Amino acid sequence: MAAMQDTVAYKVLTAEDCVALAAGVFKGSPIDLADGFIHLSTGAQLTETVNRHFAGQRDLTIAAIDLVALGDAVRWETSRGGQLFPHLYGPLLPRNVTAQGQMEREADGTVRLPGRAAATQVFFDGGCPVCSREIAFYKKRPGAEAFEWVNVVDSPPQVLGPGLSRELALARMHVRLADGTLLSGASAFAALWRQMPGFRALGWLLAVPPFGVLAEIGYRAFLQCRRLWRSK
Repeated sequence: MAAMQDTVAYKVLTAEDCVALAAGVFKGSPIDLADGFIHLSTGAQLTETVNRHFAGQRDLTIAAIDLVALGDAVRWETSRGGQLFPHLYGPLLPRNVTAQGQMEREADGTVRLPGRAAATQVFFDGGCPVCSREIAFYKKRPGAEAFEWVNVVDSPPQVLGPGLSRELALARMHVRLADGTLLSGASAFAALWRQMPGFRALGWLLAVPPFGVLAEIGYRAFLQCRRLWRSK
């Protein structure tokens, strides 16, 4: 019965699931629809869920779900191995998602819980192929685990946090520091680089006039070209 004390559960979402959720309502994946409820997992159950049911799949997203807000729509029922799992009888709405991020693993192989491990959030436009390739490069670098990489295209509005609308997040790259400070453009890149091994010197260089100003001018020029590359 200990699982029933959890106030947050997690849903593994495919790219198609994310589109449905971002559109305003997620009624479930094919297996959810067949079973008559949306399958959720606790933090302790999440890794095994991914390993068993999503092995080899790419572009997965983990969404943190507020069980308290869902109230009686959530039932704890016996499932895999006799464990109690949270099952949502009803649709999942964007306002029920408290955090969201691409599925990534810790060094020990466990699935990272969104919104917990990363001190700094990086918001990027997944509809821009150049932006996506650059973020993919950073994510392979040492120190990438210190960041939460948020694809704005697949994220509901509340995941972006205060002061950042979807329109703004798609217009410029943004970084939110651990203290809540929101940065954009060249300042966001400088903050990212200052925290990433191998790029720290460059990040600090941008704090010295006139390099920061020149970097922002260059970034704005890039944004003009990006309009031609961004997928519709």
